[in-house]
Amino acid sequence: DATMHWATKARVWFAAGSIVPFVENERWLEMAGAGVFTDHHPGYPITVPLLQVWMSSAVGRWDESLINLPWLLCLMGLGTAFYGQSRFAGATPVAAIVFTYMLLSMPLLNTHVALAGYGDLFMGACYCAAIMAFHNWSVTRRTGQGVLALLFILCCPLIKNEGLYWALTFVPALFVMFMPSRRYILLFAVTALSSFAFLLLSPPDLVVAGHSLQGLDFHYRPGALDGLLASFGVQDNWHLLAYLLPGLALLYLLSGGARNKQYAPVFTALLTAVSLLATLFLFSRFAGNTDRFTAVGRISMHLVPSLMFSSVLLWYQLSTQLGSAPPRRAGTPGEVGQMEP
Repeated sequence: DATMHWATKARVWFAAGSIVPFVENERWLEMAGAGVFTDHHPGYPITVPLLQVWMSSAVGRWDESLINLPWLLCLMGLGTAFYGQSRFAGATPVAAIVFTYMLLSMPLLNTHVALAGYGDLFMGACYCAAIMAFHNWSVTRRTGQGVLALLFILCCPLIKNEGLYWALTFVPALFVMFMPSRRYILLFAVTALSSFAFLLLSPPDLVVAGHSLQGLDFHYRPGALDGLLASFGVQDNWHLLAYLLPGLALLYLLSGGARNKQYAPVFTALLTAVSLLATLFLFSRFAGNTDRFTAVGRISMHLVPSLMFSSVLLWYQLSTQLGSAPPRRAGTPGEVGQMEP
């Protein structure tokens, strides 16, 4: 996929010195290739191929190694942002560095850096940056965090088509943020009914973010659950995240964490995203790939960094209640954990 879906555009654009159009196979045949090119996904956003083009443009030649530098820089940027936003959210230096290490040492993230070419690492970093900034903004209302959140939310669809769906997960989070808690159930009921009505009433050939209902072929695939659970719970793609996060969430709920309303918006966004991921691999045609694990791993990467950040929040809350961390809340970089009245 790295060579058939992404680098094709970068190679052509570098050679042509401009962003020449890529079209569907049929359109390319009709035009006899005159002024247009084609590959397996001509409708993908152009951001990732442009990153590859810029690397080679910097040295004036096509360099198969240098075009992969953005993946290493992306991992470094993700780690830096993750540590900083974790500290801003109240985590101690030790907790922040430990969770940052747990994120950056995940085998599949490192594989995507070593065998660069996919857009999934950028998608995961972008969505995680949006989640982290959104949470810290929802707690502190700091303008800078709000601007960061909006910027990265808007960038999600520029990386992959699926980014539109991840960006939309912030819509219910905003409702939860500004609505009274007693209306949450009504909100979720309306959202569920609206989604069901959309599936029933929308034209099957309506294409949204590169996918149509007809192409997704919605129905439940009972065998897909085994592959999904194996990818997270048996294989070592994500270390022990599949055990760490549910364990922390259970302790959080048992300790009365459900009463902590400051985490409700960010957890709503993440629960919505996880629900979309489960729907994709249990009810759509992508469920057929769960036994081969390739698509499961790549798409899961979009959410894993954000889920690790949720682990940071849960750990901070639990450690605060147990008295091992000061009772701080997200605040200024100079006074990490303090929030203005």
